Amino acid sequence: VLARVFHGVAAHRELRPAEVIATSRAVLAPSAARDHNLALMDLGAVICTAREPACERCPVHRACAWRNAGYPAPVAPRKPSLRFESTARFARGRIVDALRAETSLATEAVQTLLPARHRPNTLRLLTALQRDGVAERAANGEWRLPILTGE
Repeated sequence: VLARVFHGVAAHRELRPAEVIATSRAVLAPSAARDHNLALMDLGAVICTAREPACERCPVHRACAWRNAGYPAPVAPRKPSLRFESTARFARGRIVDALRAETSLATEAVQTLLPARHRPNTLRLLTALQRDGVAERAANGEWRLPILTGE
């Protein structure tokens, strides 16, 4: 929304992050920052969407630099999105599912359950799950879901 209205570009990725931050600070209403940010998010989610902006319904369409510039197409190519299976979130989910199914698993056993691209990061993924309180290491060195006590 800020990229279009104030900079006249189709997408924020065409600006340096510092430009977006400077613009957001310049237009932020100090007394109602929460309301202002929620309104911007709503505007971007409902009217000024990335794929099909509804400019005719936009409350700021007359002041919109992008509209006034004739709706220029994005200059920067869109980055290809990652396949979910290649993300750490996917690998973490696989680990939690495996730990749900078994009492406990050795690091090597967890590693064999992961897709090849995630195997080198198995210990890092397990330690992150431990840090987040989702997994724990048992006394025998195997991994398991935390044991909950009914207090």
